[in-house]
Amino acid sequence: MQNKIQAQQKLVLEIDRLGLEYLEKAESGVSDAEFARYFRSIIELTYAWWKFAAIGEDKAEVVNWEVVPRFQKRHGISYEEAREAVSVLAHPDEMAVFNQERKSFLAICLAINQQINDSGNNDFAKAWENKNVQMLVGEYIQNFFWIKTNFYEATRVDADSLMIDVENELKTKSEDDFKKEISNIDENFANIHASKEQIKNQYVLSEADLADIKFSQAVILWFDQRKLGMMKQFYYIYSMMREIPVRRNVDYHTCTLYFMEELFDLLEKNKNIDATIIAKREGGIFLAFNHGKRIIYSGEEAEELFELASKVGHAKELKGVVASRGGQEKIRGIVNIVIRPDKNDFEEGKILVTSMTRIEFVPLMKKALAIITNEGGLACHAAIVSRELGIPAIIATKNATRFLQDDDKIEMNLKTGEIKILK
Repeated sequence: MQNKIQAQQKLVLEIDRLGLEYLEKAESGVSDAEFARYFRSIIELTYAWWKFAAIGEDKAEVVNWEVVPRFQKRHGISYEEAREAVSVLAHPDEMAVFNQERKSFLAICLAINQQINDSGNNDFAKAWENKNVQMLVGEYIQNFFWIKTNFYEATRVDADSLMIDVENELKTKSEDDFKKEISNIDENFANIHASKEQIKNQYVLSEADLADIKFSQAVILWFDQRKLGMMKQFYYIYSMMREIPVRRNVDYHTCTLYFMEELFDLLEKNKNIDATIIAKREGGIFLAFNHGKRIIYSGEEAEELFELASKVGHAKELKGVVASRGGQEKIRGIVNIVIRPDKNDFEEGKILVTSMTRIEFVPLMKKALAIITNEGGLACHAAIVSRELGIPAIIATKNATRFLQDDDKIEMNLKTGEIKILK
């Protein structure tokens, strides 16, 4: 597995190199033919990257279906106890990307605040130009320029946008607030490692246990790094797609309804998709595969198939996998379903229910009492983030977003993964 991880990391470096090379050249202009070559090259690299990334899905299931039961059998404990132990022991030693980003941002805020205090005046612009502040800004942009990109479009973080974000943060928070948040991040992460030591003292770990934990930890770290690689890819690809309307008579949203091979034809052969096909795809797309052959359903057909595939039965309870107990056995709260964090409102203190979490969900997750997702495993984004935030999470429920409704009062059993509607 390690060889596959290393091979994927080489592809990450090549995608970065090519993406940054294109963005630099694009500032002075590239021909249509050169643009098409860059676009095809970066897509083909991402295809190769995803062949490795998809392996991680299977490996994560190995943790659920093989590692946890083996740990359970060796130590004579319940499956739930074994899963809790493995999830904690296998949590990466490296802090998750979302916490690294937040600490980097808060460091800028603190540095600005320090400059303002030292100067004795409230000159934000002057403090921003400080050498130490600019060094921190440069490091942040280099590492997290992609952080505001989502699954639909690219948004670049540059010095100007970052300056606005920092200035807004300084308007509502004090130096003590920044220090407290950094302390909370570090404390939550330290608590995970303290829990690891407690579990090691509770169970005598055999060589087989240690090998399983090492494997599981590598898988979970791979997943977190996969999210980083994926979001950077989206940034490069969507940045290039914003250029397509300039070169072809197709608007950006329509481009997002093309398959990649259709975008190749658009750029290389100036071949458009019929407007009636695009109109049907607006109503949804459902893909089926039969012996490797792709079948595309769109519009009403897609909607009907989706309804059939995700139909909720008559069960009175919902059940998933406990990804984080947050130090509790049961918790009650009010449901707030969010499918698109940029469109759906979320009320602080409610239980966040969604299909799966992504990086743009992190601000909502920080406000949530608990988290419930349809998808995921012990290595998924929601599991990693909830553990580092120290909040309860039940994942892999399959249909929580359809079984539950906004404002339902529910009880989450953080031992069994059962979710009950109370009213």
